[in-house]
Amino acid sequence: MKHTSEKVSYTLGRSGEFIIENYNCAKPFASFFPGIAGPHGIPMWVFYVNRAQCVCSIGIEDKEHPIMEFLSANGAYQLTSTQGFRTFVKIGTGSTPRFYEPFQRHATDAGMDLTQKMIIFPAQLTLEEENRTLGLKFTVDFFNIPEDNYAGLVRVLRIENLGKKPVSMEVLDGLPLIIPYGVDNYNLKHMRRLVESFVETVNYSETGIPYFKSKVKQEDKPEVTRIKEGNFYVGFVPGKGGSKVVSPIVDPEWIFGSLTGYSHPILFANETPFRIRPGQQLENRLPCAMGLTSTTIAAGKTYTYGSIIGSATSVDALNRLVPRVTKWSYVEKKQKENADLIEQVTQYNFTQSSSRPFDLYARQNFLDNTLRGGLPISLHDDDSTTTIHLYSRKHGDLERDYNDYRLSATNYSQGNGNFRDVNQNRRNDLLINPDVREGNVEHFYNLLQLDGFNPLVVKVTSFSVKNRKALDKVLRKAIPAKNLKTVQGFFVQRFAPGQLMSFLNDRRIKLLMDPDAFIGKVLGACSKHQETDFGHCYWSDHWIYNLDLLENYLAVHPEKRRYILMDKKSFTFFDNTHRVLPRDDKYVVWDGLPMQLGAVTVDAEKESMIKQRSSDPYEVRTRFGKGEIYRTTLINKMICLAANKLASLDPFGVGIEMESDKPNWYDALNGLPGQLGSSICETLELKRMILFMLDSLDEVVDHKPVSWTLFAECEELIAHLHRLLKEYFSSKDPDRDFNFWDRACSAKEEYRAKTALGLSGKEETLHLNTLREFLELALAKIDLGIDKAWDKKQKILNTYFINRPVAYDLITEAGPGGKKIVKKNRKGLPCFRARKFKQIALPLFLEGPVHFLKIERDAGTCRDLARRIRASGLYDRKLKMYKVNESLVDQPMEIGRTRIFSRGWLENESIWMHMEYKYLLELLRSGLYAEFYNDFKTMLIPFLKPETYGRSILENSSFIASSANPDPNIHGTGFVARLSGSTAEFIHILLHMAAGDKPFRISSRGELELEFRPALPGWLFTREAGESSLWVRGKRQRVDFAANTFSFMFLGGILVTYHNPRRRDTFGAQAVEPTRWKVTDLNGKTTVVEGSTISGALARQIRDRKIARIEIELG
Repeated sequence: MKHTSEKVSYTLGRSGEFIIENYNCAKPFASFFPGIAGPHGIPMWVFYVNRAQCVCSIGIEDKEHPIMEFLSANGAYQLTSTQGFRTFVKIGTGSTPRFYEPFQRHATDAGMDLTQKMIIFPAQLTLEEENRTLGLKFTVDFFNIPEDNYAGLVRVLRIENLGKKPVSMEVLDGLPLIIPYGVDNYNLKHMRRLVESFVETVNYSETGIPYFKSKVKQEDKPEVTRIKEGNFYVGFVPGKGGSKVVSPIVDPEWIFGSLTGYSHPILFANETPFRIRPGQQLENRLPCAMGLTSTTIAAGKTYTYGSIIGSATSVDALNRLVPRVTKWSYVEKKQKENADLIEQVTQYNFTQSSSRPFDLYARQNFLDNTLRGGLPISLHDDDSTTTIHLYSRKHGDLERDYNDYRLSATNYSQGNGNFRDVNQNRRNDLLINPDVREGNVEHFYNLLQLDGFNPLVVKVTSFSVKNRKALDKVLRKAIPAKNLKTVQGFFVQRFAPGQLMSFLNDRRIKLLMDPDAFIGKVLGACSKHQETDFGHCYWSDHWIYNLDLLENYLAVHPEKRRYILMDKKSFTFFDNTHRVLPRDDKYVVWDGLPMQLGAVTVDAEKESMIKQRSSDPYEVRTRFGKGEIYRTTLINKMICLAANKLASLDPFGVGIEMESDKPNWYDALNGLPGQLGSSICETLELKRMILFMLDSLDEVVDHKPVSWTLFAECEELIAHLHRLLKEYFSSKDPDRDFNFWDRACSAKEEYRAKTALGLSGKEETLHLNTLREFLELALAKIDLGIDKAWDKKQKILNTYFINRPVAYDLITEAGPGGKKIVKKNRKGLPCFRARKFKQIALPLFLEGPVHFLKIERDAGTCRDLARRIRASGLYDRKLKMYKVNESLVDQPMEIGRTRIFSRGWLENESIWMHMEYKYLLELLRSGLYAEFYNDFKTMLIPFLKPETYGRSILENSSFIASSANPDPNIHGTGFVARLSGSTAEFIHILLHMAAGDKPFRISSRGELELEFRPALPGWLFTREAGESSLWVRGKRQRVDFAANTFSFMFLGGILVTYHNPRRRDTFGAQAVEPTRWKVTDLNGKTTVVEGSTISGALARQIRDRKIARIEIELG
């Protein structure tokens, strides 16, 4: 007899699905469903692993609202086979039927001839087991419910009889453990026994449909809060006369008996026929939900059992749902809607090339970028458009079990995120939905504070009423008269669109117009607010990503440079409750070592002031916090930022200091701020920002003397730093870098003390010539520091530095009776003042060179650097990829957790995909096409061997274990699924490959021009004609593609196709380029343009998305 095969294979299916055969034997990995339910649906989080029936953790909102317990990845690998979904069958009707459980690897199955497949679609997960020994094929589909007023996971079990005779069987299918609503993750993990005392199953005795919930909130408080929400399970068997609803078993002891670990359904296995008897325990026990059915399957026929696991707002809401959702037509409709929804989202990054894996990867990549940055959707009023980002959430999952993600359980669902992550993942928004306009620029620059830092947590977009009269007009048209007063009362405070829809749904108020039209009109009468939170501490790099947003805005709206920088006086400063302490309060001696600790503190006076504000509490005011909101221009915010960062250069003028308890992008160097660390990355980004400002000032300001006003406190800081720069360049003192650092830091600390509560409101005149001189001197100082950062031996830029105090004095102050005592910080550590430092460079990191390539304009210099990087320890020769850093073996553990991790694991010397993709992008942007495409197929995920990668080659990982790892079995394996900043880098790479860096520009005649400068290799153009199914204005259409073409989606909805008859490269000495454009508008009218550019009205039509398709001949 044949034995179960353990040979694992990975393939791409005809419909773009990724198939893993014998997945139970494959390398373990964790992933998740998109958690997208559409604008009008309620999202659910669903995590899965490649073990047993895969789906292991589900719930709503966050991990504190589980339906299946949230498990860390390694826990899920162990427990999914027991407490995940299970299917038990007893085959035959006699006294000794055969018991079997599919999708497992039990020892009792060893002699069976079977194949198990895991089939991963973008929108659903399918499992197949073909058991040739039993003559049965088991199939399970999992998918989420879209566009409905509850969150649900659909599970469809099919059992096909492959034999020639009928097969009778009993089937028990469902969850051995389901978590009642109100049981949070903390209590479930830490007080599981106590939890049981709170839970109950209701509605079961009356209707047979269980509603699982906690009786009250599990709190030890005088106010006892009852819980009305609940989780549910409903099973049903479709039939000709309609579905038959199956009442499940809810008491696990009735199935597993004394086997409390769910290892074997001993009672079900030992009794035939198995019956549900009265007396199940409906409280004081964590329940199960398993539907019992019996059937006879004719030869060649299939038995189907469906179930929906979800969450409802009340028992009544559940009972109203059941008749509707158990119709088989509903299940089929929702499965299609779910697939269509995800397909429409991924179409924004559609490509049609010679590489099918590349095309599929591009779409999946966009989906995963959406899950972190959000999808910008447009909601229209009669004369305005509001954009909001849907579907985003913080990157938390089974492998990031430390993070707290959140998907709001409402329509128009928004989630939480961190400043850097959301900012980066929204970088390309303008090339996806131009309706965003300057929204992202304004949002993230407004989060910058007077001290150059920013809050960490980016929350939902909210709204408040701006025009009550206009709002009431909308409500009278959209709300039934009997409900009008109730709805008007909702708008007394800020709200998110989803909260408004929940308010209406909970009260069963029916709209008299389309929901999107209603929300669009409501938001047109409102002001927009970006909710945020301090979070914890300040990172030293967050500010650098704002310039990416600004540059991409200008890539689409080049004529708006003066408007966005100098004319739009609506920018504000974020007012935070936390401040960075001066050196005298954070330079301390700890365990005999001079360190920087406890750098950030809450400002009690500021906190009290902010709490007393009735509106817009987190925006800086005049009159030192007691006046009006201070509004200014973007150029002034950038000047303020530049001054703060210039004054934060380290004592050697090389890196920008990590002065606020946190490092920069490389989070795992968490100990480096304590070592008074600094980074060249931010220095290079300061240079980039100053270059941008100088270029912009030359472009938007006439060359006659010009001046404008700047808030007085910043003007004073600029003047002070300007004097210090002049003194620096006139000095020959060998300690001039230390002296500049000491005095610039003092000036910065004085400025921060003056602005701690707000601004005076006074403004001073700033002359253009003075500003330009200041910026040019700053640039010269920065260049000197960058020159010092190069590793003399390898001639590669160092990235990180320890600045170790080698001479310092303890600070004394007057104590009791005037006696001098050593000053101590809040934790009782002695404070010191540094007199001399020693700078120690850490081993090479890829990050510094990446930022250097962003600003270096000489292609030869860039090419030499790329060659040296490839020859260094940053290059993994076995994997032909780039590591995030060289070996840290000789470094102290005090630099941070990266030194604690095994080599090649997590941040320590791994292939960290985000940074590797950043490097790949900069090779492309630097015009190093040979180097870019040399690395393209060894670095990009769709070209990897899945047997090595260990998961779908359509999905990114956060990191790949490098060949430095002590375990050779995981070299090249991807870990930590999908929600990586690499998605933003790939979208940027693809846009640059397809369209060039700045597609729109202003001609010398002042006209808007569109010019594509593709950087596509000939091999990526199709060899044969093909077709694809695309969504066009809400309808699916078949689109044909000729041979020798490459196609992509521009501005979210314009299909662009390049025709390249000889399949030549579009770069290099023999490059082909656009010579003829065929532009088809939304009405089918075609315009032909000869040449490489389009200008004037047609260019504006394209930017306004009044065009359906562009075909470009290359020659």
